[in-house]
Amino acid sequence: DKELLIKKIKDLLPIKQEYKEQILKQINEVTSAIIYGYLIVGVIQGAILAILFFAFGLSSPILWGILMMILSILPVIGPTTIWIPGSFILFISGYLDSNTGLAIKGIILLLFGLFIFTPIDNIVKPKMIGNKTKIHSTFIIIGLIGGIIMFGFIGFVIGPLILALLVTFIDIYEKEKQWFKQG
Repeated sequence: DKELLIKKIKDLLPIKQEYKEQILKQINEVTSAIIYGYLIVGVIQGAILAILFFAFGLSSPILWGILMMILSILPVIGPTTIWIPGSFILFISGYLDSNTGLAIKGIILLLFGLFIFTPIDNIVKPKMIGNKTKIHSTFIIIGLIGGIIMFGFIGFVIGPLILALLVTFIDIYEKEKQWFKQG
C-alpha cells in the first residue's frame, strides 16, 4: 500500500506539487542514507572486530563480528557491548593466568574500541549519512541524539528525518519568500 499512502499524503499536503515532490524525495533520500550508513558502518566494525578476535585467538570471531554488525544499529551502546567485555575478559584472563601477552591483547582491543570503533560510530557514520543527504554531519549527529532522546530506539531514523524535513521546509520557505518579493 506504499503507493496509495504516498498518493494520500500528496493529496493532503496543501502546497505546490513541486514542493510535494521535493519533500517526498528528501524523505526517501534520508531514509536510504540512514540505512546505507548504518549497514556500511556495521559491516566495517564487524569485519574489524572479527579480524581482531581471530588474530587474538578468541573463539568464534565470525559470530562476534556478525553480532557487532547487528548491534552497531544501536548508537553508542551497540558496538561497546561487544568490544568492552571482550577487552576486559582478555585483560583479566591474562592477569589471572600471569599471561602478559593476553593482558596486552585486552589493552589493544580496548584501544581499538576507543580509537577505531567509537570514531567510526560517532564520526564516520554521520559523515556518510550527511554526504548522501547533503546535510552537514553535525546536524545528523544532533538529529540522531535528539531523535533517540525524544522517540527512543526508532529515533535514530526519525530524528535525522525530521531535521532533513526541517531543512527542506526552510528551503521551500526561502523560495516562496523570494517569489512573493518578486511578484
